[in-house]
Amino acid sequence: MTDFGVVPDHLGQSAWVFTTEADIAHAALTAFKGQVQQLQDTYQAVPPEDWTGLMTDLEIYTNEYCAALDGIGSGLRKSSVNYADIEDANANLLTVDGYTPVTDFYMGPRPALSHISGAGAEGDPGG
Repeated sequence: MTDFGVVPDHLGQSAWVFTTEADIAHAALTAFKGQVQQLQDTYQAVPPEDWTGLMTDLEIYTNEYCAALDGIGSGLRKSSVNYADIEDANANLLTVDGYTPVTDFYMGPRPALSHISGAGAEGDPGG
């Protein structure tokens, strides 16, 4: 299995980046909308009925884009907290028959545990 070396701090930093980018994108798209509106006011290049629809769409897309970035940031923030909590819980796991759950985990029966019957044991149709 590949160790990607991701730690809770990485997730927290990524969450901050997405949230910050959402704010930056919203400001930039709002400024862009204002500049486009100034051009329309000056040149009247697009009929008013079409223009209203275009500006409404731009507002919707701006809000949805920024909400998506915020949502990703929020999800990463929650993952960071969960990851840290899991790491703390894993640090308190006991070693059983020489194996530490999670850190020594692999699929299949273990020689030291072969005497155990039930789900996952050798010969168990459910395992």
